[in-house]
Amino acid sequence: MSMLKLVGMNKQFSSLAYGRASFAVGRPVAMKMTKPRSIGGEMIYPESGSYIKGTVNDSVEYPKPDPSHGSYHWAFERLLSVSLIPLISVACVKHGMSGAVDGILSAVLLLHSHIGFDNVFTDYVEKRKFPKAGPAISWILRGFTLLTGYGLYATEFNTSFNSTSPAHAESITDMTSFFLNFRHPQTTLPTMASLPKPNLSKQGQVSVVLGSQWGDEGKGKLTDILAAEMDICARCAGGNNAGHTIVANVGPDNVKTKFAFHLLPSGLVNPRCVGFIGNGVVVHIPSFFSELDTLEKKGLKCDNRLFVSDRAHLVFDFHQVVDGLKEVELGGSSIGTTKKGIGPAYSSKASRSGLRVHHLYDFDTFAAKFRKLVEGRFKRYGNFEYDTEGEIARYRAFAERLRPFVVDGVTFIHSMLASDRRVLVEGANALMLDLDYGTYPFVTSSSTGIGGVCTGLGIPPQCIGTVIGVVKAYTSRVGAGPFPTELNDGVMQHLQEVGAEYGTTTGRRRRCGWLDLVMMRYSCLINGYTCLNLTKLDVLDGVSEIKVATSYIYQGKELASFPADLNMLAKVEVQYKTFAGWEGSISEATEYSQLPEKCRQYVEFIEDFLGVPIEWIGVGPGRSSMIHRRVADQQQ
Repeated sequence: MSMLKLVGMNKQFSSLAYGRASFAVGRPVAMKMTKPRSIGGEMIYPESGSYIKGTVNDSVEYPKPDPSHGSYHWAFERLLSVSLIPLISVACVKHGMSGAVDGILSAVLLLHSHIGFDNVFTDYVEKRKFPKAGPAISWILRGFTLLTGYGLYATEFNTSFNSTSPAHAESITDMTSFFLNFRHPQTTLPTMASLPKPNLSKQGQVSVVLGSQWGDEGKGKLTDILAAEMDICARCAGGNNAGHTIVANVGPDNVKTKFAFHLLPSGLVNPRCVGFIGNGVVVHIPSFFSELDTLEKKGLKCDNRLFVSDRAHLVFDFHQVVDGLKEVELGGSSIGTTKKGIGPAYSSKASRSGLRVHHLYDFDTFAAKFRKLVEGRFKRYGNFEYDTEGEIARYRAFAERLRPFVVDGVTFIHSMLASDRRVLVEGANALMLDLDYGTYPFVTSSSTGIGGVCTGLGIPPQCIGTVIGVVKAYTSRVGAGPFPTELNDGVMQHLQEVGAEYGTTTGRRRRCGWLDLVMMRYSCLINGYTCLNLTKLDVLDGVSEIKVATSYIYQGKELASFPADLNMLAKVEVQYKTFAGWEGSISEATEYSQLPEKCRQYVEFIEDFLGVPIEWIGVGPGRSSMIHRRVADQQQ
């Protein structure tokens, strides 16, 4: 069909929000409305100003409009869509007129999607030129639009919507029918019916990658590998204090390129994966755009596949100033933060004085709250140098640039789940930096464990299936705080240099020590890992004697678990099990059986001690240097 060819070239075209019909809205035209109006085949309501944007490849069931909103519009269009249009379509095909009808509808479709034809034409005809005949002409045009949508749905797209073949998986970037983009300060939907209903059969769709130690375990590489099979990669906590470095081939020439991710989901390296920043993340907008611009300059295109929850809190430059002032105030007891303003931003959130993304779209309110927030920091820390009015002006511009990225996060993620999209959650930091379960107060300011996934994305626990804990073959940490297995000898220098133990975000040299299985068992209990990714095992190549911590002794007694009291933790005597090192390099190994026997003994002891299978083993820095250990391998 010629129409299908046109659709193939155009990709985005108009959408009906009735039943299962998901036909993409092209470019909605912003206009002030005083009554409900059909724009692009959708009902737009003046009190909400929201609309649904879609593509032909999506099949989520959006609810029907509430008939109480402009009931005569709704009733007439619904009548056309469910009764008259099918009869007309059947009659045209039966009498051999499908070619002519196809051509006419194709033209209407293209006009509709590229210039918002219905909206512009209707407004011009009804209000300016033909106030009497205009409505009739407008309804004829709407009829053609509905005929187009119904014909497409009934003939071709109903099949493709339900396809799960690999060919259709390639079209994952064309998912914007689920993305509720807010082009208006009022970001609420017309009715609560727009939210998907909970579906108890939709369980275990979300895979989660979490750091199990003090961070820097190498979560980015596993996330990159898994994201190749995922539709969505989401961040749920933290901010641009996180850091992942990924090397990937980019462009038609497959140029090997290094990417540093701090705030954006690293799954964006996969060009078919959509990135989502959830409400649990604190967003520094200048860093957001700086990172995005850097990725795109390196050839990684992120158009229409990066979205931010409207409930995410904002990090401002004054938060970063305050972060540094707090460290100075603490003196010798400083925590060693990244000074990215993350802690002060979460403090604003907890004190209910913070500003969220949606506040940007009621700018007078935003400006008033911002001034009050800065004034409060002046009272607390003194009048440090800060241009409040200049910052407000800057955020007015940022608000417009950010607008296309903003979505209702809850509706977004649950629409994904309702349509069987595969979601990967990329954890930031790690459990031992968790605000509740980490080595408090030497922690970050967010929930970095499995609980933060639910609260940071707005999803229930039963949605979570696989939980992969990433653990380094030794231990490292940045910043201050007790570190029971820390080394201060030649082995530490080996780990730092061979393991490139320098922070992606801060550039600081990391403290290094032996693997601590007491801490790891504590981490496993809290996060409930279904499997582990053991990383940087190759860094232990050439180490003649390798140790792992198996228990803590305090005042002559073995502790039952990892202690909350840091004074106690600083005084524990660590009990180790010692392993002989292995000869040669393991970096060329592609199967578990290819690892030296002494190396396998080390891996299997860790697995047996923790009671969690090790499914992934990192044997080098490259993306391909990852052994995927099959179940059969573990049973041998």
